[in-house]
Amino acid sequence: MISVGSVFKEFENFFQFDRNYNFYESSPLLSNDPTLLLTNSTISFFKNSMVLNNKINKVALAQLCFRTAQKVNSYPYSFTMLGVSADIEHLTPSYDDIVSFLMRCGIPKSKLHVILNKNDDLLIKATRTKFKSNQIHYLDNNNNKYYVRWKFGNKELSGNGLTIAANLNENESDILNESFVPLGNIILVSNTNGQNYIDIGFGAECILSYFFNGDIFLTPFYNKQIEALKEIEWLHNNEKFTLKILHGLFVLFSEKILPGNKREEYIATKIQNQLFSLLCKLNKNTTDIDLLIKKIEQFYSSDERKLLIDYCLLLKINFEKYQKSINVNFVKAKKLVSSLFKKKIESINIKQIIQATFGLPSETIEVMMQNINKNDTNKITPVVIYNNLSTINSYNNQRFPLKFINIYRS
Repeated sequence: MISVGSVFKEFENFFQFDRNYNFYESSPLLSNDPTLLLTNSTISFFKNSMVLNNKINKVALAQLCFRTAQKVNSYPYSFTMLGVSADIEHLTPSYDDIVSFLMRCGIPKSKLHVILNKNDDLLIKATRTKFKSNQIHYLDNNNNKYYVRWKFGNKELSGNGLTIAANLNENESDILNESFVPLGNIILVSNTNGQNYIDIGFGAECILSYFFNGDIFLTPFYNKQIEALKEIEWLHNNEKFTLKILHGLFVLFSEKILPGNKREEYIATKIQNQLFSLLCKLNKNTTDIDLLIKKIEQFYSSDERKLLIDYCLLLKINFEKYQKSINVNFVKAKKLVSSLFKKKIESINIKQIIQATFGLPSETIEVMMQNINKNDTNKITPVVIYNNLSTINSYNNQRFPLKFINIYRS
């Protein structure tokens, strides 16, 4: 396996043609569920059916998902979830199928480990028929990374489940060690009427990362772009972080989700501002955004490169606005920080107040506070000063037709 596309194709062939599941491809990233901004798992596709007690007969789905709560530099914002949903009576055969699929992808069964709660009798019974005792790990009611308990929507659905992880080091037995790569979950879902379903979700990127020492950014698609970004000396080991942001924004942009202040637009704004904060910290301007896009555009298709041109223009315009805002808010924030220090408010609380009020980068606030605390106000300047930036023609806020789905990435 060398790409997400190859994992997706294996999933499609196995579940649609070998196991005769009803097969669906990705629905829009922008969810019509009022309890969800962006699609973040395959279960959102089946939520209404589960809430209404409808039967679900062995359905497989490949879904583009987006999550902002990913750890920095560890996983992309957007990813492809490979999911299976069905009525509860299909638990055993679907469990067998997902294990067989992982083996078909090239992961030996001996490398697979199951982590589940010691109170989940139904899942324990199903697991013991498939795995050896040394491959099964039991959790108490704790909150480590394998803990699977959740409510979905407005608590219409609840779930408890297990995690299947691949062990990269056969000499390691501690499931909390980084050599264990979580691949996905099998979840028992219940609605408020007591109807039960199964929801199986595995990240295509997680499966692929097994073949690259557990690091999705070492896979060819991402690694080539990171190597290209390393040619930019001023990034200073921020290549992963920068690529994660650029790729996440591009996925949102191609799904017609642009930065703004409403619902899903705010997600794009928040991610965009992480990039702008880094550029300010490094004292960069709009021309440096051109350089970033130029480095990665060679790895995209011709249609995607056309979209990248518009994407780049939008980032440059928004960066100019961000820089102006930083300078205006800096002056106001400096006065407030001085006032808060005089009131003897703790530094950590001051920082939170300034960030919430003015949206300044954390580095800017820290330098400001250090110098005010030393009464050295002459040293207090913004991380970046807005001056002589090029004027860009007004962006017409158009929406773009290209649908970017990374499950087809070769």
